[in-house]
Amino acid sequence: MKDTLCKNVAPVFYVPHYLAATKANLDANLLFLNVMVHCATMLVHRMAQKLARTSPSPVAVGFIEESTSQCLKAASAIFELVILASESKISNVGDSRSPQRCEIC
Repeated sequence: MKDTLCKNVAPVFYVPHYLAATKANLDANLLFLNVMVHCATMLVHRMAQKLARTSPSPVAVGFIEESTSQCLKAASAIFELVILASESKISNVGDSRSPQRCEIC
C-alpha cells in the first residue's frame, strides 16, 4: 500500500526538467516554483508522518523512514536553490518583456 501511495503522489510534486532552476535558466519565477514544490513536499510528508506515528502498523515504521528521507532531500534541494540564488544576480521578477519599476526609480 505504501508503494502505491508514493507512486500516485510522486507526480504531483515533480518539476519537469525544463522548469528546473539551474545556472543556465535561473529566473526568479522558476526559483519560486521550485522552492514551493519542495516546501509542499515537506509539508505533505510531515502530515503523513504525523498520521503514521498514530498507527500501530509495522508498515508505518518503514513509511516514516522513507518519508523522513524525502523531507531531507527536499530540504537539501531548497538549500541548494538558496545557494544558487545567492551566487547569481536575479533581477527579473515578473514579465521580462516589460520591466516593473517602482515609483522612486
